[in-house]
Amino acid sequence: MSYHRSLHWIKPLIFLAAGALVLCINQKRSESADNVRVAYSSPSATQGVLWVADVGGLLKKNGIDVQVIYTRLAIESLVAGEVDFGQMTGSLMASARLQGTDPVMLTGVDDVLTDRLVARPNIKSIEDLKGKRIGIFRFGSASHVRVLNVLPRYRMTDRDVTFLQIGDTPARLLALFAGSIDATLASPPDHLEAVRAGMKVLLNLADLIKCTLSRGWIGDHTACPRKKARHRKTLCEGFRGGHSYGEDQSGGGEASLCQIQKVKR
Repeated sequence: MSYHRSLHWIKPLIFLAAGALVLCINQKRSESADNVRVAYSSPSATQGVLWVADVGGLLKKNGIDVQVIYTRLAIESLVAGEVDFGQMTGSLMASARLQGTDPVMLTGVDDVLTDRLVARPNIKSIEDLKGKRIGIFRFGSASHVRVLNVLPRYRMTDRDVTFLQIGDTPARLLALFAGSIDATLASPPDHLEAVRAGMKVLLNLADLIKCTLSRGWIGDHTACPRKKARHRKTLCEGFRGGHSYGEDQSGGGEASLCQIQKVKR
């Protein structure tokens, strides 16, 4: 009799334990699936802090599982909600706000512009760009806006040149080498590829334009759920750690950049 009574109590306990186990498994699955998607818009070293933070494990250390996504449509993906955060230049975010959307800037990398205006060997000065083709990422991007700021200093306007939307820095450099464009902007160390190919550096923007926190922004969307809002602080901490890690003399940052760009050290 006591044996049957024991079975009477054991069966409900087994069902309760099984139910609790299923709930725990589902909770862990939901937690593991809760990753943070961060888009970046250019495979250049100026946006390398994000890569360094990811490859160096600094983002996971801060408690978030980040999926780093390359796309030329970083701001569009952010506004559409396809990604949670985006790293891009301030000009792209400013253009989006002027069009009625509400991205916000969380943190940045550079406080000076270090882009080089590189040109074909036959172009000796910026004045020689009159009537020439200048490659840009796209209209409204940093490579476009910065050249627009340079031209008036040499008594030129956008009507004196032809802007061609080529794409990111590697695509623009290939177009420059092939003669499809006459000049473009390139950030360090990408401009060195142009120099090695015989191109001429016409201008270092650091010598001409003084600005504050001009590029490398991490952007967010103001209309975000509370769960995403909790990720802002941890992402910024990892981003800041990536900046320090990149400056470390041990070479960790350099190794991370080489891994992402698939080049040898």
